[in-house]
Amino acid sequence: MSAPDLPDVPAKFLVYPNHNVIALLPTADAAAAAIADLSAAGYDEAFVLVGPEGAEQLDLDGHHHGLRGRVYRALGHIGDEHEELVRAAEHLRSGGVALRVHSTEHRARDTARILQDHGAVHAAYFGTFTFESLGG
Repeated sequence: MSAPDLPDVPAKFLVYPNHNVIALLPTADAAAAAIADLSAAGYDEAFVLVGPEGAEQLDLDGHHHGLRGRVYRALGHIGDEHEELVRAAEHLRSGGVALRVHSTEHRARDTARILQDHGAVHAAYFGTFTFESLGG
């Protein structure tokens, strides 16, 4: 079986996911199917991190992004973002998938429902100065 075609991760440092839902999925196939359903529902901005390589891209401590990255990640320790980053990194290291999709606060629960239909074990919405766990 060939690997599913997934969107490329942006080359820039992965910063605070403002107006995004992040979900942890079991496989790349589940993520590809979720992206297809999200696209059919009108979502157009999503990307995926896969496995241990995805954990490296997530760069939990910012060391791959110089002083600016380390300072940014250090500041993230004071909010909910750090706990979510740790959860995502652990999930990725164990072979899982993290999917990030642009969503408004009003659509966040619908977004999470689509992702949970594809096996998301956890989902969270990140808004401007707000964070909400959407279960999983």
